[in-house]
Amino acid sequence: MTDTNSNHYYKTIGVLLATVVILFAGFETVFTDSTHVALKKTLAWQDYSSLFANLFLIALLIERALEIFYVSPVRLPEKRKLTRQAEDAASPKARSDVKGQVHEFRTHTRRVCLFAGFGLGILCGIAGIQVLEVVLSTDELTGWQSSLFRALDVILTGAILGGGSTGVNDITSRLKQVINPEE
Repeated sequence: MTDTNSNHYYKTIGVLLATVVILFAGFETVFTDSTHVALKKTLAWQDYSSLFANLFLIALLIERALEIFYVSPVRLPEKRKLTRQAEDAASPKARSDVKGQVHEFRTHTRRVCLFAGFGLGILCGIAGIQVLEVVLSTDELTGWQSSLFRALDVILTGAILGGGSTGVNDITSRLKQVINPEE
């Protein structure tokens, strides 16, 4: 499967999943007596900053683990080889070809690290490190709503942690601007 086809495939799957979730949630909300999630009113900026400081630390640990176990031993020798080829290339066309290979190499490495980070983030979520649980009150949820909420929380936590420490830092900065606009 080519890169364009795989991107189209993933977009189609994402749209279908989103549609099913929206239809299911809409059906449940309209035809049943459902309860809803509410923001916790007692949280201060310190609670949020503590949560995101922990997430930042975990994201850094995941990044470092991926670097130690995948990037350095597996990918670094190949990168050095491609870099030497680019430096030794005689013609501009050969140099351009090797630079294209280096770009593809980096893209592949980023993609693998993103998916591996997402998987490790999911494992962290399953282990109990969850984002939404801290921010939202789930006291009124029952049965499948509670299970679905926890599953979504695990997936969201995995995505946040898999995105890396830069993403966690960006979220923290924007949240701080919303909560404490005067600072």
